[in-house]
Amino acid sequence: MRNNNEVSRKSPPTLALSLLCIAFLTVIATALGPTLAHVNDLEWTEHQRFHAFREVFMASLFSCVGIALCLGPLRKGEAYALRAVGVLGFGLVGGFWLGLPLTGAGTSDMTPYINHGLQAFALFVGLFLARHAGDNNCE
Repeated sequence: MRNNNEVSRKSPPTLALSLLCIAFLTVIATALGPTLAHVNDLEWTEHQRFHAFREVFMASLFSCVGIALCLGPLRKGEAYALRAVGVLGFGLVGGFWLGLPLTGAGTSDMTPYINHGLQAFALFVGLFLARHAGDNNCE
């Protein structure tokens, strides 16, 4: 049985849905770029390439599911979709930010930090706007 709060949710604004879709699309691009660059890298072992391809596949699949949730149930105002998008998004961008301090695998090139920072920003602003759709403060 559904809770009344879940049924009565207002559809998120287009800006929120756009930011969330952009965040998911950039995850695919960010994962795909380095993988394609290292496909023929002779210094990478087959095992390293396997992990790179696995990451691209998982990021692409999760991102497509996130986009489908944004354009389907979330756009219709289904509350479960907002939680699902949040979990998927955190799973995709959180690994980068949690992995850095745990592994110390940073780089002097700022591009990955900028890319992942923009993804996280778009994701969190999109989730915030979608969550507060219909609130008096966000209309």
